[in-house]
Amino acid sequence: MNSIGNLIFWLHILLVVMLILSPAQALFYHEYADELLFQEKSPDITPLKVALYPFIIDVNHDENAYLLSIMKQQFQRDNPSINLTLLMSPDYDCYNLSKIPEIFSEDGPDLVEVDLSLLGYLVENGYVQPYTDASLTENIKVQAIPAGRYQSETYAIPTWICSQFLFSRDPDIKIIQNVADLSRVFKSHSSGYSTMLVGDYVSGGIWIPPMLYVFAYTDNMGFSKKEEAIYRPVNQTGVDTMTDTMNWCTVDGKNFCLDGYYALHSPARVFANDESFAYNGYSENLYNILRIDNNSPYSVISTPYGNAMHPLIWVDGLVINKKACNEKCMDTASTFVSYYNSLRVKNLIAFSEDAFVPVPPRYMLPATKDFYRAEKARSDRYYPVFETWVNLAESFPNSGITNNISGRYEEICGMIQERISGAVCCNTIDELGEGLFSFHSFSG
Repeated sequence: MNSIGNLIFWLHILLVVMLILSPAQALFYHEYADELLFQEKSPDITPLKVALYPFIIDVNHDENAYLLSIMKQQFQRDNPSINLTLLMSPDYDCYNLSKIPEIFSEDGPDLVEVDLSLLGYLVENGYVQPYTDASLTENIKVQAIPAGRYQSETYAIPTWICSQFLFSRDPDIKIIQNVADLSRVFKSHSSGYSTMLVGDYVSGGIWIPPMLYVFAYTDNMGFSKKEEAIYRPVNQTGVDTMTDTMNWCTVDGKNFCLDGYYALHSPARVFANDESFAYNGYSENLYNILRIDNNSPYSVISTPYGNAMHPLIWVDGLVINKKACNEKCMDTASTFVSYYNSLRVKNLIAFSEDAFVPVPPRYMLPATKDFYRAEKARSDRYYPVFETWVNLAESFPNSGITNNISGRYEEICGMIQERISGAVCCNTIDELGEGLFSFHSFSG
């Protein structure tokens, strides 16, 4: 049997299999059949390897394999001259700075999705090159664009936005504008709860205390001073106001948000079961809350860490590997960026459209303007609220945070320990396991 005959035989087998599968699984195999035809018709195509952010919520418990398959099939149907390889693995976790030389080697991915807090480090060390297609930023929210620019050039195209949010069933949290307001509101609702605040300040390892200190410093000093928080000596006021918020996790002398307990146990479950007044986390953590209680209307605000409200956002973006991506690759890279930032892909990921069974949205925050203008996001209960806070924010500084990150962490974490009994630092809880210190914790 020739190659075409073999292909037709296996396509018939796939058709029979599809008849007994769920619609979502059938779609997977339908797209796989399309790929067989694609490969048969297009043997000479340009390769493009893309490593996506490795901490996207895994709604199907398949390491996001089905999600990646959908994106691959969609992209290659629209771009038959490009052979796309999509990667989503902790192997491409750029928070581990020791991995960066390998990730950005000649054998590494052409495009890598990274937290743009690291952009200056990547540029200064010669790992990335600038984009030349200015149109790629036309659909990007203005608050995210500065995160992708360094030394007057665009080195990254923003893809996602992340920040710290406070969730509560009680709408009174919406009057909170600073840590003093938070204290007054929490005190007025302190009866009936085993704890007032739950969350996880440990899973981010060495990154979280220095980064949240920048949030607190900016809340206290204003947006124009945010870079000072990185380059100047640690300010006691910033640590004090930051810990004023964190200390609401303390019950009977124990702070589960800071002692590692909630890094290993679900704070979302505690909150969703109405055992705490509020929950602190990322927008993505709402997914875990809604899986337990999808009936309560939650109020959402930016988490205050200072004496005013000047919220910061982290921005993820796609950068071009300078050693791996040549001139021809630059064109294919731009094609993928346009696809990845399209409304259909943002809806696919943000609204968990890849899920085999109905689940809540992932509540990731796209960096694209058209996502929030579209009817699906506008009619959602929470996306307009998240966008309101994003519109009030500025992007986290994209350089400097890597400078002596370990020393900065030890200093700030030590100052937290002085104010909150039981708070732990990474080097004191090795027994909890190395896997504890991935940057984002969306499992809680």
